[in-house]
Amino acid sequence: MAHTTRPVRFRTRLGRLLTVTALTTGVALAAAPQAGADAARTGDAIHGMARPLVASADLAVDLRTLGSTLLPTIRYDVAITNNGPDPLVTATVTVPLDPRAHHILTSPCTFTSATDTVTCLFATVAAGATATVSFTAWFTLPTTVPATITATAARTASAPPDPNGSNDADTASCSWVVSVGWPAPTAYMRCPPQS
Repeated sequence: MAHTTRPVRFRTRLGRLLTVTALTTGVALAAAPQAGADAARTGDAIHGMARPLVASADLAVDLRTLGSTLLPTIRYDVAITNNGPDPLVTATVTVPLDPRAHHILTSPCTFTSATDTVTCLFATVAAGATATVSFTAWFTLPTTVPATITATAARTASAPPDPNGSNDADTASCSWVVSVGWPAPTAYMRCPPQS
């Protein structure tokens, strides 16, 4: 059975003009290639199949600290903001601590003493929303003062993928300070104000 072909032109949802070569039976054989966002996001049907949209969630990580009077502890608040465009399903943020970290107090996060690393898991976060988890780390008393204790929180995994890596980490520092007083010296963790 002989077949003939003819060009068929149509526009995508984004207004891009496409040309396909079709048999007289109405089956599409080929399509002119698309480029850029039009190719990735239109979802037009080619060869009878819908092209799926690719989900993504841009996460911004924020690390804040709160010092303690008399105790060598620091409270860390780890926050992620989902800048969208899609909802976050799950994310992992790790916080390698100063080697003088001894343990962490009750927290949804876990502490691995072999690497002095805290791991925090996040569940669903809607686009435009922020989720925060907190933990308090206990440190061995520094042998010298003042001593600076620095930590960095970083996104290490997330779904859907994060298209922007420039805002995936944040760093905060505190100092162990001893002030001479009477009747006894006062020691505490000093963490600078954070905006």
